[in-house]
Amino acid sequence: MIFSRLHKLSALADVTLFPLYRWAIRRELFKCAAILVSLTIFALNGRRQVRLLFFDRSIFRLDLETMASVSGRVQYVGVSRKYFKEILNLYFRDLEFSETTYHHDQALILAKKQTQIALEQILLVLHRLCGFDGVISCHFG
Repeated sequence: MIFSRLHKLSALADVTLFPLYRWAIRRELFKCAAILVSLTIFALNGRRQVRLLFFDRSIFRLDLETMASVSGRVQYVGVSRKYFKEILNLYFRDLEFSETTYHHDQALILAKKQTQIALEQILLVLHRLCGFDGVISCHFG
């Protein structure tokens, strides 16, 4: 595997910072949450022309490690998907939905809008702090 020392440090930061991040998310302090999550970001490879932020998931990581080792132009920087899943849990946890109700239920429409606002705030701060050029993700699960 291609994990760097930065990944080990981000794993340690993750254990320490996730409870604070969860606290910030539950209080909708999204800019504070973004600063906390930025401290857990790790790189799969060295600096390149383009930097992509990815949401880490073990099944997806192997693909990204391969792409990182082959690529000469793209740097992959990651953050655990649990940080973004926490945002989804904030707004969708108590809602029941299926593929037939997802687009029509008013409570779900509101939850989607709230999630979008939260993600925009977090990703804007992360973009300023980390300078990524795009976001790549697998099926979130």
